[in-house]
Amino acid sequence: MNNSIFYDGLEKDGEVKLLEKTSESIVKELSSVTDSTNFQRGLILDTETTGLDSQKDKIIEIGLREFYYDDDYNLVGLGKLYNGLQDPGFEIPTEITEITGLTSDNLKGQSIDWDIVNAFAESSNIILAHNAAFDFKFMKNCKTFTRNNILWGCSLSQVPWGELGFINKSLQVLALLHGFYYKAHRALIDVDAVALIISKSDYLKLIINANIPSIRVKAKGADFDSKELLKAQGYKWDGTEKYWWRDEPADKIEEIKSWLKKEVYIKGSFTRCQFEEIEIYERFL
Repeated sequence: MNNSIFYDGLEKDGEVKLLEKTSESIVKELSSVTDSTNFQRGLILDTETTGLDSQKDKIIEIGLREFYYDDDYNLVGLGKLYNGLQDPGFEIPTEITEITGLTSDNLKGQSIDWDIVNAFAESSNIILAHNAAFDFKFMKNCKTFTRNNILWGCSLSQVPWGELGFINKSLQVLALLHGFYYKAHRALIDVDAVALIISKSDYLKLIINANIPSIRVKAKGADFDSKELLKAQGYKWDGTEKYWWRDEPADKIEEIKSWLKKEVYIKGSFTRCQFEEIEIYERFL
């Protein structure tokens, strides 16, 4: 894998050359697929919302783009798109307008065509998002979205960006490190930026191969002194139930248990640690 796509250019040329990208220019660069007979189809999705709480906030924009990939998981081109706005029924927060540029006036009377969204999803093998844990929850809580038994992939969490030498995994920074920039935080251009980034190397293969049987480790009762160690290993803090957790490959779980006993539960009781099998279609809940 070439993890220094843009860095190599800097070393060779001694100069920075960033290209501004729009959805239109990205589509031209990646080309459209007219004959999909020999390829598999996926869907890149992004949502803009009124806030971060999927239980109470609403989707106000959705962007979708079909993409096609071969048997080696190379992105070979793009397909149809859909971009829709939704009136949430209340004034959107000022900070959301500042981020997205969308106003309540823009959204007034607008409605996402969920028949189109569902049709796109029904014809796809995977839905890919940058921070799928965010978009998945909003789509899951949307009663008009009916494609529940579909694999999701995450270009944020399922590519080991740090190990590959990238200093940051936010979409805008990854774009810069792959040689382009764009005006972010509108759904369709965010979607197309993901498409362009994953076309640069075998990132799609990493994402799809990450969707293997996994176990959610809930390190309940872990020693307080181990929190920095857990954080360093990628464990996340559940602020509601007060424990550290991480999803681990099922075939590595015995190794994980041994590590936890040795490094994390020196004083505490390992019997409080819980291991739950993750349903493949629910891994981003």
